[in-house]
Amino acid sequence: MRSNIVDIAGGTFVVTGISYATGIAYYNSFFRKINGNPDLFSVSLERILFEGGRQLLHIAFKPALIIIAITLVLAIINSILKKLGSGFLEELFVNIKNSSIGKSVHTISWAYLFVMMSIITSYSFTSGKEAGEKHAASTTCTRASIVTEKKTIVGCLIYKSDSEVWVITIDKDQKVLLNIPNDKYLSISIY
Repeated sequence: MRSNIVDIAGGTFVVTGISYATGIAYYNSFFRKINGNPDLFSVSLERILFEGGRQLLHIAFKPALIIIAITLVLAIINSILKKLGSGFLEELFVNIKNSSIGKSVHTISWAYLFVMMSIITSYSFTSGKEAGEKHAASTTCTRASIVTEKKTIVGCLIYKSDSEVWVITIDKDQKVLLNIPNDKYLSISIY
């Protein structure tokens, strides 16, 4: 019982770590695509995990469905064969388990799991990067006017959270990405 809890907690930790790395890749590529330095902008942890988890789900959903479907089909075929008096599938699985390949997989299963997690992490990181670039390329301008205590800033509002807004504006014929903290602006008008 305790081993199952540790397995679930460890799996949750790994999935959260992959989601975090994927979310960071998403937002870093998003900022780079709109000519912003990702090190200068903070994104909330829940948004990073949300985007990373969304990308991870996009990657893992179809393969998980295929594995579940294959498992169910094999279980149904095995139960039908058992009722007909044949133990073919069961014998096949026992032979695979007792083969040298099956024994090596069982002996160093942690290494196979590590390689599998590394491949998934690499693929999800790349997927997050591509999704962030795609989102930045498709982001349309939401014209907005942000009133601060000192001035009014007019530009494209691209992100708003409880703690900040991100605005692209033009300054001296150059695009500028501004991060305005929530306590520094008075109001936002959307056009």
